Amino acid sequence: MQSMVVLQGMFCDRLLSQLASLQEEKKQGKKCEQLVGDRLPRLLTGDAFYTSIIEHQKAAEVEAAALETCWQERDE
Repeated sequence: MQSMVVLQGMFCDRLLSQLASLQEEKKQGKKCEQLVGDRLPRLLTGDAFYTSIIEHQKAAEVEAAALETCWQERDE
């Protein structure tokens, strides 16, 4: 009985710290990027998931290149 209470206390402490960090991110305006936002299980080796990963990486590369170009133009 006592061990159950201790485990529940540890679980509650972990949840509180996760909630606190989420609230901090919201205050700072950080975006959370999630490839799977609906919390449903996915087959990580499936074709649909793999193509979504590739598209996400390409979009990130394009965005990084655009930012780099912007900074280079700004420096000139």
